[in-house]
Amino acid sequence: MNQLDFYDLAPDDAVYTAIGSRLRYYRCLRGMNQIQLAEASGVSRSTIGRIESYNNQSCSIAVFISLARALRVPLENLLSDKILT
Repeated sequence: MNQLDFYDLAPDDAVYTAIGSRLRYYRCLRGMNQIQLAEASGVSRSTIGRIESYNNQSCSIAVFISLARALRVPLENLLSDKILT
């Protein structure tokens, strides 16, 4: 399975858990709270909260691109199994 094919997975799938954990990791690494990330990325705080709580049902790739840009990390860092600083 391609890592970008996450949108076909059930909300409690391990892929969602991993993406949510990585998003929280990078957000905390940058010293941001969800509101600050929402303002920097243009993604709503509620969407960020859903992703971090592993309930990001069918978020578009554009959402993850915006989050990665705001966090100053490559997109693949959010969507892959690697944690890179």
